[in-house]
Amino acid sequence: MKTTTVTTIHQRLRDEGKLKVSLSMFRRWVHENLPDEAARSKVTVLRESVEPGSEA
Repeated sequence: MKTTTVTTIHQRLRDEGKLKVSLSMFRRWVHENLPDEAARSKVTVLRESVEPGSEA
């Protein structure tokens, strides 16, 4: 789960026929059983402030 999202894992398992639950149920299971991995998706990376229009 370090480089793959929960949504992608759910889709792959569903496509392979190994999973028959909804995405919301799968997310709930991940958050209850794999709290460290679930917490990684909530990390916010801050970046320096730039002047408006300078990135465009």
